[in-house]
Amino acid sequence: MELSLSDILYLNVNNKPSYMGGLYQNNSINALEIPNNSIYMLAAYETIYPYSDKFISIVRDNSGQYYLINHNLFVDIKNKNFNIEKTNFIYQDIEPVITLKDWINVVKNYKIKDKKRFNIYIKLFEKEKNWKFLFPKNPKKISYNEAFQLYRFLEICSTNEFNLFIKKYKYDLIKHNNHNWAKWNNELITITHKFSVYQTKLIYTNLTKNLNYYKLKSKLNINILNILIGKIDANYAGINGIEYCHPNKYIDFWKDYNRFKNKNIVSLKKNESPHMFKLPETSFTLFNKNILSNFENKYLDKNGKPSNKPFFIERNFNKIYSNFIPFMNSVKKNKVTTKVIIIGCNNNGNQYANNIKMYHNKKK
Repeated sequence: MELSLSDILYLNVNNKPSYMGGLYQNNSINALEIPNNSIYMLAAYETIYPYSDKFISIVRDNSGQYYLINHNLFVDIKNKNFNIEKTNFIYQDIEPVITLKDWINVVKNYKIKDKKRFNIYIKLFEKEKNWKFLFPKNPKKISYNEAFQLYRFLEICSTNEFNLFIKKYKYDLIKHNNHNWAKWNNELITITHKFSVYQTKLIYTNLTKNLNYYKLKSKLNINILNILIGKIDANYAGINGIEYCHPNKYIDFWKDYNRFKNKNIVSLKKNESPHMFKLPETSFTLFNKNILSNFENKYLDKNGKPSNKPFFIERNFNKIYSNFIPFMNSVKKNKVTTKVIIIGCNNNGNQYANNIKMYHNKKK
């Protein structure tokens, strides 16, 4: 992790800077901002993965006005399962969109691969007509997640696991220690962009349907659209989205969520920012042993009530990223005063936005 010093403390992850994700400071109003023509989709209070109990999409139009919408904008409001899927924060990643032919085409044209393994498994795949041999429940299409996870497994699993797959089509996505994860992180991960193209029609169609429904499509310039993905829950573990952290964030979330009442959309007044973007009046100091005291009694539960639960949800700090809290309260570094911490470089949001803009221009 690296630091940049200001009222906003940006933590860089895997040498990818958080500030590229689109959250910046407006000094005149002491608040975070997202650029015009941006959408920041925030899930809150994860229930059974991949669903959350609450959801807010923050939309900023071409003129700078903000709107709040209480669902994932990639889920069509007229979808028959809308009430179930509206808070699914990876709906767009798990809907079936990729045929077996599509998958083979991506993999065959991808330059970085284990040629020895590839020559074995691709011959088996080409004998099949659909996905029934691996995914009997969805024989015609698989999701973006399933597509790249399958490829990842075939490239980095152990020799024994690969041989078992060839014999019985059996594979396990659990992160085993004997998998070559360095190979995936350093060489192969760009294939996700190749598979993401097949999401594009889904996310473009559903997003534009929703923008039309809320009478916002004419107020956004799709050609310069920004999309940010994040979670309100204290999850600062990865680079797929972009998260922010300050002691009042749950309190501010509820100030915004309570605006909805029985509505799906709330239009903020001209020059008004979401409460979630307002920075605390007072700063807090990192790299001292009492840092967590700033966050005590600031957590609100899924009903908006004070709770005894800790602000930082323990299950969100897995084995790899469990050093975030020790990082904050380390006394080995010089103390730093800040109002908000931002972490994550928004890979998924950038990918969605780029594909939407590409598809939009092709349709012209």
